[in-house]
Amino acid sequence: MRKATGVLIAVCAFVLSLAPGLRAQVDDSSRIMAQNKTEVFYLVALGKDKEEVGRGTAFAVGENVLCANYHVVALAYRVEAYSFDNKKIRVEGILGVNKSANLVLLQAKGKFQGVIAGNFDLLAPNAKLFTVGANEAGEINIVSGSTRAVIQVTPELKTADVQMTLPLTFSGSPVFDVSGQALGILTVLDRGLKFILPVNFVRSLSRLNQAVDFSNWTHENFFDTLEGSLIAGRIAAAVGDLGNAQRFLEKVTKASPNNIEAQTLLAKVYADQRDYTTALNAYRRLLELQPNKPDIYFEMGVIQNKTQKMDEALVSFQRAQDLGFNGPELFYQLGLVYEGKRDWVRAVENYSRYLLTLPQDPSQAQIRLGMCALEAGEYAKAAGAFEEALKAQPRDYQLNYNLAKAYQKDKQYEKAEEVLKRLIQYYPEDAASYYSTILRMYDEAGMNDKAIEAAKKVIDLNPKSEVAVYNLGIMYQKLKRYDEAVAAFQQAIALKPDYDYAWYNIGLCFAQLKRYRESIGAFQKYVEIVPESPEGWLNIGINFMMLKDFAGAVEPLKKCVSLQPTNGVALYTLGVTYLNLNADTSAREVYQTLVNVDADLAGRLRRLLQQR
Repeated sequence: MRKATGVLIAVCAFVLSLAPGLRAQVDDSSRIMAQNKTEVFYLVALGKDKEEVGRGTAFAVGENVLCANYHVVALAYRVEAYSFDNKKIRVEGILGVNKSANLVLLQAKGKFQGVIAGNFDLLAPNAKLFTVGANEAGEINIVSGSTRAVIQVTPELKTADVQMTLPLTFSGSPVFDVSGQALGILTVLDRGLKFILPVNFVRSLSRLNQAVDFSNWTHENFFDTLEGSLIAGRIAAAVGDLGNAQRFLEKVTKASPNNIEAQTLLAKVYADQRDYTTALNAYRRLLELQPNKPDIYFEMGVIQNKTQKMDEALVSFQRAQDLGFNGPELFYQLGLVYEGKRDWVRAVENYSRYLLTLPQDPSQAQIRLGMCALEAGEYAKAAGAFEEALKAQPRDYQLNYNLAKAYQKDKQYEKAEEVLKRLIQYYPEDAASYYSTILRMYDEAGMNDKAIEAAKKVIDLNPKSEVAVYNLGIMYQKLKRYDEAVAAFQQAIALKPDYDYAWYNIGLCFAQLKRYRESIGAFQKYVEIVPESPEGWLNIGINFMMLKDFAGAVEPLKKCVSLQPTNGVALYTLGVTYLNLNADTSAREVYQTLVNVDADLAGRLRRLLQQR
């Protein structure tokens, strides 16, 4: 096959004039389409037997020069181009190729103006874009969209991921900004992989002084070649198209097992797909090629962390450190390891070291530091971490709650209350829940006056809640303010007449007030609701004893013993009751049972019997 020869010269320069100003009555799409439709062509690549081997889009970059994606024409023996008005343009051959960018310059018969060149480096995420290309019917159309992200793939290669719905035939189409300047060239591959390469590549692409006829070109299926698979794999990995990245990179590693770049990218793709076993095997293959590469050990440790293999992860991270890995992310990962091992102190130490490196997004590390510090008993440090995390998300419920918890553990109760009241401002619909938390906090701290304040707030918010009123009664009861406690419990019963706990605690309060008849009445109401409660019957019996009504005490105490035969207090009290009734025989029978239940109480009852 004849080889192409000739002196390389620079490709013709793009037209540098600016697009005309917008006219209010014409929208962006119509204006850009009108400006560029004569410079964009539908390409059909034909094989040796005139079969179709590729379709795409080309655009003019000079008087008789078109630019297209190389993969569209790489198998062609002849290429046909069609203008927007369906006129056939003669394409004479290949003027130059940049395989690392999948670009080709084609010599065509015609006098074109060329699209207006812009600067890809000015492209930003979420920028509005337009591309003019050929649809599957060969018609020149315009499609609008935007950039998802602009990504530095390699030091020499930058690309943009785009949000557009496009057919494969748009591959090779120029991409314009709102001013109508071409910023890049679109590549559309099967399975929906779409990306933009900078128009700067076209500027720097050199060409032969004589076009090479397609029949004399070395034909290849570009994306089956090492170079084609590598560029597609690189970009697919960069834009997060993991399926295509795996497909192309596996082609590279199969053809070139020692290709470190491809092996590295493929291992990362497996990890991102959560195929951790395959990813670890890929990193182990990389270690065969680069046995002292600290980054490999670090990435292995990250995967082992994710799969809860903490001991293995620790070994990998320590090996990475030994080989000189000192990236701040190491401290975060070590924090995860020690957190997983429940070594809270070391977890706190490593999260703290990570945060000292001032990461761009410290929030997760701050939250983890706070949680581990809580577990380690370093409550002030936990509070500080949660305070920092709240700067980024001040209304976050869980963060505020954890901060309040840290202050509570550190005995900074007023600060904890302040945080919980801040939550009430954010989420007033949950105010009763937060005041209940304040109530529990002060209750646990033994600060009953403060607890009563919170309990009253809960009642104000839920006046029909028997539980809220009951809790107020409990607080009064703990302060030995029994009359107020009884009033609260009676209020709870007014809301729920069969509220067994309220009746029980009324009985206890009356007993403390030595109002034994009223105590008996309350406990009798209680056992009506909960007849199988041995405690209720026991308290009735004890109150009868306090009234020296020993005959009245017998049946409630016997009922308690029948419900709970191992209740030593009930047996002892019953035995004492029999003694007071001069029923010594019955008292001795109780003693014989009590001996096997509670030896101490049995001894006390025996001494009383001996005194008879």
